[in-house]
Amino acid sequence: MTRHSRSDAPRPALGRALAVVVTLLVAGAAGAAAFAGLPLAAGHSDQPAGEPRPAAAEPTRSPTPTPTPTPTRPPDAVFTLVAAGDVLLHEPVIGSARTADGYDFAPLLAPIQPWVAGADLALCHLEVPIAPPGTPTSGYPMFGAPVEITASLAANGWDGCSTASNHSVDRGLAGVVTTLDALDAAGLGHVGTARTAEEAAAPAGV
Repeated sequence: MTRHSRSDAPRPALGRALAVVVTLLVAGAAGAAAFAGLPLAAGHSDQPAGEPRPAAAEPTRSPTPTPTPTPTRPPDAVFTLVAAGDVLLHEPVIGSARTADGYDFAPLLAPIQPWVAGADLALCHLEVPIAPPGTPTSGYPMFGAPVEITASLAANGWDGCSTASNHSVDRGLAGVVTTLDALDAAGLGHVGTARTAEEAAAPAGV
């Protein structure tokens, strides 16, 4: 039997093993490149030759927030206020309002009615107290006005009166109570003096 040296013997198994190793290396390199987002080396792309590579997808972005719309401004409110000083009834003023059966101050107040009637809120200052029932009217220095002044003020367009002044107690507590009762009867609001502590602490209404 003729023996051949090892260098002359065919090595089919070794060749196949080397081919398998080379194939695995190439596949591994391609996989690593794809995982890393790198382009494959020429000759190892899985993209068919002659076809364009698809563009990379745009990153998802949050929509731009729209600004909060500015609310429509409501129209301006227009409010008219008339405020007057002293309603101060001296003896000549009281005498000029005397009638056959009492007093009427409407003619004395009539010239200012256009200004008062056009106001949303008209406030006067009743400087003097109303004379309590059964007592005479009086002027300076200890005032006591006829009760008819309150109805005349309401008819002229006034909504209310302040009542706190240096003459508020010219007729004592009875004068304070009589004044506020007369204003209530005429439908006029009032603030400044009060009949009770509770009334003094309550908000005024007009």
